[in-house]
Amino acid sequence: MEANSKTQFTFSLELSEEINQLLEKTIEEKVESRISGILLKEPKREDCNLSDAEEITGLKRQTLYKLTMPRSRAEDKDPLPFYKSGKFLKFKRTELQSWCERRFVRPGDSSGVALTLSKSALRKR
Repeated sequence: MEANSKTQFTFSLELSEEINQLLEKTIEEKVESRISGILLKEPKREDCNLSDAEEITGLKRQTLYKLTMPRSRAEDKDPLPFYKSGKFLKFKRTELQSWCERRFVRPGDSSGVALTLSKSALRKR
């Protein structure tokens, strides 16, 4: 009886080692495919939605909605570029990126646009 249980224990030990090796190999393959998928990922689409626009601009959803309202667009010299697809707001990634570059003041930036924007922000306080 002891010999039979010893064989079963050895067999189950060998089986569990094989299972562990198989699991490790499978996990490694999954991780490698995930990493290569991320590295070889297609470039992001040109069209993006409101949550993508939040990520690109760093502005909150409510602020983006306000910037798309007709009244704020009429007063703004450099309005937020967008278009509508049905009832949804859509943006072009490159247009948003260039709008941000023109619009936001960077520390140490002495360009005319940056100075004008910072002065107008100080006047409104």
